[in-house]
Amino acid sequence: MTAFKSTTCSRNRTAVGGGATGLLDQTLLKSLLGSLDGRRYYICGPNAMCNLVIDSLGALGVPNHLLRRELYGPPAQITEESVWPSNLPADTRCQVAVEGRGEFDVAANETLLNSLERNGVEVRATCRSGECGACRLQLLSGRVVVSEQTCVREADTVHGFVHACASYPIEDVKVKIP
Repeated sequence: MTAFKSTTCSRNRTAVGGGATGLLDQTLLKSLLGSLDGRRYYICGPNAMCNLVIDSLGALGVPNHLLRRELYGPPAQITEESVWPSNLPADTRCQVAVEGRGEFDVAANETLLNSLERNGVEVRATCRSGECGACRLQLLSGRVVVSEQTCVREADTVHGFVHACASYPIEDVKVKIP
């Protein structure tokens, strides 16, 4: 009989579903997983997180043949996708105003989620690939582009919501965190 254990860990200060918080480094993994002997590990998440977990498990002595991974997240270079405006330089800067939280200068080629987190604005996020909807923001003004690989819900478009983890500002924008 095969037993599975699933652990949810969130980068945010507030744990999603009561799970742990913080970077999945050696210390946190050891505390969450206990004994590492003879187990297979299925790691699912953004590429940077998967790399950190794989490196940490390797440092804890877990051999590569016991590791499986599923990657998702934003594209490596949004500026190389067909959705990126051809007349917009990759190094474009924009202002992002968050209702009630301030205004920040950000890189257009970085997701709204990463830009907001970099500026100390916490946004609930789970999948970081545009699928779950946890990071939805209401776009009050301005325009964003969304990666070709992201499935945008019609209801979100109709009601003016964008997924912060998969949206890139291509001009000054104002958003509201619901």
